[in-house]
Amino acid sequence: MAATAVPYSDSESASDAPCVAPQQEQSTRQRRVVTGVVAAAALMATGAAVTVTKQANSSVQVDGALSAATTITTIEFEMSDMGCSDWETQKIGDYFPAAGPQACLDKCNAEPLCMFSNYMDQNCPDNGEWCAGTSSGSCYMFKGCTFEYNKYWNLYPSNNNPTTACSTISLNTGCANWHSIQMAPYPSEPFVTATEEDCYDACAATPDCKYGNWQKIENDKCPDDEPLGFPYASQQGKGACYMFNGECTGSKSTGIGEENVCWNLCSKVSSTTTTTL
Repeated sequence: MAATAVPYSDSESASDAPCVAPQQEQSTRQRRVVTGVVAAAALMATGAAVTVTKQANSSVQVDGALSAATTITTIEFEMSDMGCSDWETQKIGDYFPAAGPQACLDKCNAEPLCMFSNYMDQNCPDNGEWCAGTSSGSCYMFKGCTFEYNKYWNLYPSNNNPTTACSTISLNTGCANWHSIQMAPYPSEPFVTATEEDCYDACAATPDCKYGNWQKIENDKCPDDEPLGFPYASQQGKGACYMFNGECTGSKSTGIGEENVCWNLCSKVSSTTTTTL
């Protein structure tokens, strides 16, 4: 099911990049999917306690007269339209029906070996290979995952899998040394994600990932000064996602990466400049 990718060519360099006015960096924001709904007014009227719990295990308690508490759980990291190409070797047991993505994730959280839950949110025509014979509401638990685009599934890192969100997003940025720092060689990377945020969430859920690089425009909109290659893009086009585990080099004034109008870069690390006296 894996797609074929040819990343931007080795000829790419900071000097090749088109002149584009740099844009300011912006903070990344994680998708938060609220999976429980509480009638707050009714609960407060009866004096019930309400506990808000996040994946980071922080909570806020509103005191009330009743001992029972209603829990609202949020999913902090979600990779939409995402499955695992190695699902058969990574699965823990077989799939099972779950009432929703939170119920699926809760089962994974309770299993120490489970790093990801995979929830199917729609039926697959003919139950083909994308669905492995399952139906909407099915849940898998995985020990690990080689990310692969799959529009019928959503992927969630568990509490057993430490996640670190990107601290900054650098617009119009690639890495001059992308080929040597990519976490998985072709064809495993780049994989495709439905959104930019999904790419960065994949990096957040991968401990050794320092940077996520997402192609934001189609290849025909990317500069192409070589007739046989994609010097600024990937064969997969818009949605291609790289994860990097080394320092991203280039000549941008921020100290991270090089100018590349086709890509945005999320950083889990702060750039440092070393001066030799």
